Amino acid sequence: MQAGLLTSRETQLAQAFRDVAARHAAEPDIAHLAQTLAAQCDQHAARLEPFPEGGQVPELLRDLQELYVRAAECELYWSVVLQLAQALRDEELIATATECEKESALQCQWLKSRIKQAAPQALLVTPSGGR
Repeated sequence: MQAGLLTSRETQLAQAFRDVAARHAAEPDIAHLAQTLAAQCDQHAARLEPFPEGGQVPELLRDLQELYVRAAECELYWSVVLQLAQALRDEELIATATECEKESALQCQWLKSRIKQAAPQALLVTPSGGR
């Protein structure tokens, strides 16, 4: 189980939400929701306390997780480019961004599916997986 890693990431995300809320205090919707989401992250981390940290994440699973993060970032950037293209009414850029965003979304879907498939096997068979 990745409880230790997940606890750390939730805590980091909570702080990042708080930082954004502070930097954008003049925008009440962002500041308020960011504080609310920070509190959710804190609750998530607290809910993991009863669970063991577990061992190392197997290389395959770690690789897939890293690919997913990168693919999700690209999908998000394509979404931003698409919004810009629509604002500019640039049909060629709209077509490119639409196609690339869809392909990036499919990459994310495949990676998430593969991670779900690999996680139980990878974490249960490793000696450090707690079993």
